[in-house]
Amino acid sequence: AMLWTMAEPLLQTQIGAAPQPRGNDSDCLAPHGVWHCAGEDEWLAVAVSDDHEWRQLCGVVPALAPLAEYGLARRLAERGPIDAALSAWACARSAKAAAAALRHADVPAAALASSADLVACDHLRRRGFWDAYRDGVLPGLPWRASFGRALGPAPALGADTDAVLRGVLGYSAAEIAALRRTGVLG
Repeated sequence: AMLWTMAEPLLQTQIGAAPQPRGNDSDCLAPHGVWHCAGEDEWLAVAVSDDHEWRQLCGVVPALAPLAEYGLARRLAERGPIDAALSAWACARSAKAAAAALRHADVPAAALASSADLVACDHLRRRGFWDAYRDGVLPGLPWRASFGRALGPAPALGADTDAVLRGVLGYSAAEIAALRRTGVLG
């Protein structure tokens, strides 16, 4: 299910490049990552995609102001000092306040959402993302099916074998019994 998120590393491996851990680093976005903010589990995500966004970020984070003329190559080379400046700036603010200040300056940024934030999200609720389950909710499936969603334990191994053999393949009860006697079916 997650293979689509790994297309680039998979292709690089297929052409002979050994995979390397990258964390949040990007070759085309800088800065790009997640920084800890004030609070126990508050995080700010930032992804600067061009020089305009970079200059805007430098206008909001005072320690970055002297670096405003850096192009992408220089920002990639200076990740350490840039990360340190962003970290110092972010840790003094709540994630929501930091994200709002950056977005106001046209810098792509977001406060990372906790599970409770996602459950309370009106956007997700209005789109039917959450399915009621017992006393809480579960994420909905990423597709809609005519039969809805079955909740409960997974069927036991082979529990639907007879139904598939009869209903899909058209086997008779005698044919299914013969398959069982020969050990073809578990």
